[in-house]
Formats: sequence, C-alpha cells, structure tokens
Amino acid sequence: MPVGPKNSPESNQALIPSAAVDVTLTSDFDLTTQFAAGYARELVIGTAGHVVATMIGDSAPHTYKNQASGSVLSGKFVTVKSTGNGTTAADIVARF
Repeated sequence: MPVGPKNSPESNQALIPSAAVDVTLTSDFDLTTQFAAGYARELVIGTAGHVVATMIGDSAPHTYKNQASGSVLSGKFVTVKSTGNGTTAADIVARF
C-alpha cells in the first residue's frame, strides 16, 4: 500500500465522527443548527424502521425504508422528519 498524505492515518481522522446528538422526533429535527458544518454525516439507527430525511441539495425528503437496528446511513443530512411525517425508526443518533 502506498504511503502518503491520502493514505496516512492522520488524513483519515477527518472522516471519523467527532460529535453526536440524539435526534428528537416529536417534530422535524433540524440538523443545520447542531453541527458547525451545518449537516450530519451519519444517522445511526437505534430501533428499526423507516427514516425520512433531507440531504444538502435536496428539495424534498427521501424515505429510507426498513432500516435495521444498528444500521448507519451516510450522507450530508440536514433534516430528519418527525414520526408524524413518516419516520418510524427510533433512538436515532446523528454524528458529524
């Protein structure tokens, strides 16, 4: 394996989540105010179900159906919709 900036452990540190917040689903959860970057890189699913979320650049949310407990959705998420708006998964943690 080549050694250099792209393959060094230090360069990969930026990809490892360094902050987390519990997602509250009583209303649509705005991730833009939770992290300095304005989005979450991952959504970790605690209890299985559907996740309705919007990513940067999307004009409407998408439904990620049947997400298993312990699964991780990767992307640049800005909103997770409430249980009243279609999210059935629970115990979600957003990480950046």
